[in-house]
Amino acid sequence: MPKNSVSDWDTTAGNNTDIAGVNIDENCPPSSLNNGLRAIMAQIKSFVAAFKFGAGSVSAPSITTEGDTNTGIHFPGADQMALGTGGVKALQIGTGQQVSIGTAVAAPSNKNSVTPALIVSKSSVGGSAQIIRHTTPGVGGAILMLGSTRGTAADDYTISQANDGLGSISYFGADSAGYVVAADIVARVAGTPGANDMPGRLLFGTTADGASSTTTRMSLEADGRICGQTTATVLFSASGYLPVGRLGSAGGSPSSSTFLRGDDTWANPSPTYTSSDITITAGAAGNQTLAHGLGAIPKHVSLFLVCTSAELGYSVGEVVPVEFGTINGNNTGVTATVDATNIKLYPATSVGYVFANRASSNTLTPIDTSKWAWRVQARA
Repeated sequence: MPKNSVSDWDTTAGNNTDIAGVNIDENCPPSSLNNGLRAIMAQIKSFVAAFKFGAGSVSAPSITTEGDTNTGIHFPGADQMALGTGGVKALQIGTGQQVSIGTAVAAPSNKNSVTPALIVSKSSVGGSAQIIRHTTPGVGGAILMLGSTRGTAADDYTISQANDGLGSISYFGADSAGYVVAADIVARVAGTPGANDMPGRLLFGTTADGASSTTTRMSLEADGRICGQTTATVLFSASGYLPVGRLGSAGGSPSSSTFLRGDDTWANPSPTYTSSDITITAGAAGNQTLAHGLGAIPKHVSLFLVCTSAELGYSVGEVVPVEFGTINGNNTGVTATVDATNIKLYPATSVGYVFANRASSNTLTPIDTSKWAWRVQARA
């Protein structure tokens, strides 16, 4: 058989007696060697120019290694290539340049119409991915980085805009025809970004029974607030207030006025004002105008006596709530008026405050005003 191309060459050397019809058999003329060498060069050049492999299969790849013929590269279809090990598919690049790791052969059917560029598919716990940072883990450990740009390429840093999506983690379940999202965590730009300035928020969503897309149920805002379905429903304030008690029926908005701080102390969510301690002085000389800064007429104003020197069984620093006006006909020593700006105190001409003596008889006893001070609190 004439050896007109590299594919015609025989693995048995004795069968290669010509090159493109040039005799190179035993006792050939010297000129045949020269002509044969030229023919070999031409055939190798032609072979390399048209170098192609068959499609092969995962168990018999077309590009493999000697002694391990079920490991290598094959071509499962048009515009596709795959890598297999031990006769099992390990990686495939699809027609849309999707990379599939594991046994996947095509992009899954996602009801949100997303065709992922990377797919990991394996039976049992093999359907998983892991990132490990070693030697110098730092304070953050391994890193999964999700991001977006308005530019046309990864190195085009056209600035993001308010509410741009930055990354999502979605959780899907199969509905017999495809995958439907059940929950997600979405990061978005919050506000207007700038150089070295990227305010962000996290949205936590779940899919309701009978639905096929998520609804935001809670958000973590840029200022640290934790909100409900809308930012108007603050579940945890930036300063660390957690509402407890009865929840309203509309979207779970808190209607209780009791909040728990992150340090396990209680607080009131309404704007409040507390005055400094005020020296008790009788008559007009003791009149006080206190700017409360609440921006509205206070709904509630409270008066307290603060013990500044031990008396009547009270210790220094103890605070005793009292009422404006009179108690059982006894003069409490001060009245007040309020508006959207100020609280005005008007002490009586003769301050004669009376209290129950907590240490002994619990009888009402006039105080020594030099040992006490006023304190006022208000809530909008």
